[in-house]
Amino acid sequence: CDHDHVPADATPRYRRVLWIAMWLNAAMFVIEMIGGLGAQSSALLADAVDFAGDAANYGLGLYALSLAAVWRSRTAWFKGATMLVYGLAVLAVTGWRGRTDTPRPPGL
Repeated sequence: CDHDHVPADATPRYRRVLWIAMWLNAAMFVIEMIGGLGAQSSALLADAVDFAGDAANYGLGLYALSLAAVWRSRTAWFKGATMLVYGLAVLAVTGWRGRTDTPRPPGL
């Protein structure tokens, strides 16, 4: 390649978009957590946790932008591993509830 190429993640616009996405996800976490607790809704609480995870991933991504390439790669592996653990935990809880026929909270 004979021209200068600036990676998308090095631009201020890219970082600004990540900041906006992080704060929107954090706000939705708070809103759904309050709504989920008020409605005693497991679905809203689960979605709130998903928003919290997304906000944390955006924050970690912003931090990783300042790191060397090898650490960016390790950060991506870490993010993938945490998502795997979260998914396995959801499957375990779902299986446990299905096997023990755990009743739902009132109103669900």
